[in-house]
Amino acid sequence: MQALSDAELLLRKDGLDKSLTACAMAGIEASASEQAEFALVQDEIARRGLASTVSSSSGIDWTSLLGLDFEGYRLTGFLAQGRFSFLMLGENQDGDRRVYKIARPQADAPSQDFDSNRWLTRAMDVTPFQVCDIYPSPAQMIDLQAERLSGFTSGAFVELLSVGNKDGLVYYSMPFLQGKTLRQYLQQFQPGVQDILKLFDLLALELVFDREGVFGMEERPEQYHGDITLDNIFLQGDFAADGTAPELTVRLLDPGYFGPLQMTDRYVENAMVGTPLYYPLLEADDIMAFGYCLWEAIGGRQPLLNPAGSNVEAEASILQTGLAEALEHLIQFRDSLGQPFLSALRSAALPSQAKPGVDRDIEAVILKMVRLAVDESGLLTIDKGYASFAEVEAALASIIPEIEPALGEVL
Repeated sequence: MQALSDAELLLRKDGLDKSLTACAMAGIEASASEQAEFALVQDEIARRGLASTVSSSSGIDWTSLLGLDFEGYRLTGFLAQGRFSFLMLGENQDGDRRVYKIARPQADAPSQDFDSNRWLTRAMDVTPFQVCDIYPSPAQMIDLQAERLSGFTSGAFVELLSVGNKDGLVYYSMPFLQGKTLRQYLQQFQPGVQDILKLFDLLALELVFDREGVFGMEERPEQYHGDITLDNIFLQGDFAADGTAPELTVRLLDPGYFGPLQMTDRYVENAMVGTPLYYPLLEADDIMAFGYCLWEAIGGRQPLLNPAGSNVEAEASILQTGLAEALEHLIQFRDSLGQPFLSALRSAALPSQAKPGVDRDIEAVILKMVRLAVDESGLLTIDKGYASFAEVEAALASIIPEIEPALGEVL
């Protein structure tokens, strides 16, 4: 644990948290090794002073929610907590289960004293030269997320069942899904490159069509997700010991937000609620986030995380492909705006360097998703990327031998 950087440690904590949550949602016991590692990670986070205790400074924590009745569903279990909310399991008298996302009480809201590094998903003012964390109320964030879920037309997004306010506790509910987050799936089953590509192809297809099967859903600008990460991609299915599932569907959880935000004490014209590691340009670019997820899933490391120790010179040898002048200028320009999230590309391992069996065709598709390419001189440079998830799906299908392009006639 001590070899991990703060960011890597928090990323590992977030992954384990989501993994244990998925086990709880599926009604199964997490492995002893995961539980033990989670305890070690929590201890190391506490030792470094990166996190507060589970209980809030106001004395309100998730245990106070147990037993409460929401719409006839009694809260029976704690699943997870986030920057703005608690995730609780509810069950009615018929045994039907739902998941309730409940805003932290205002007294427990994140503030300048609430360590902004604890949660990878952040609320930020992304105005150039003044990028900083902001602190909207938890209730506002739950309302905003529920509003976004209600407007989605794609079956790729988790369904919104209800929204409400119970004695000052703002919440929404979702279906109980059996399955695993993509991060948990990768850690447990360690699938091969082609299996990973098939999962991403399946998600790309889901993002192209709406629930009625109408093509062109993604052409509606309000349909962006805004926080696609390995922890927000959920694989719904009953998995066998080898990682296969007879009926597998892919769902996206916890959408982010990009746009104006009216807070209690200020108005933010350019706000972001999301994860900069996957949205490094601080823009609602789901294709780029999708690409960084695929890069991480195949390479085993989030490419925008600086290595432990941040010895960029030592790590530069990993990136056997140098940076073209245009990309280096883009990184420097973003740094000057207070947006340093692309800087780690200088020491990132390309997919073909990080994973045996990744050929140049696969690598080119992944890089194009994140709007990069290797130029004729062998340097990593800027690329315009794909214009739509239809193009992404067609590109993925072209590098998966067993799959016929599903959108050939459409394109």
